[in-house]
Amino acid sequence: MFQRGSFKVAHYPAVGQLLTYSYLLYEERDKPALVALFSEPVGDAYLGFLEAHGVASVWRENGAWRGSLRAVEYGLADTEAKV
Repeated sequence: MFQRGSFKVAHYPAVGQLLTYSYLLYEERDKPALVALFSEPVGDAYLGFLEAHGVASVWRENGAWRGSLRAVEYGLADTEAKV
C-alpha cells in the first residue's frame, strides 16, 4: 500500500519484512521467492532496487497485472515494466 502516494515510504516495510523473514525463518537452501504486491506502479528506480535485492514486484494497472521481470518469470504478472 502506498502511503500518501509515496513509494519511497511504502517500500521500506515491504522490503524490510521480506528480507527479515527470509533471513530469520529459512535456511539458505530453502529460501522462498520474495514478492511485494503494490497498489500502483512503483517507478523505474524502485523497480530496479527491488530486483537488485531479489524481490519481485507486482501491481494492477489498466486492468492487467504488471510487474518486474522476476514477477513475469514467476507467472505473477502479464507484462513486464521496463527499467
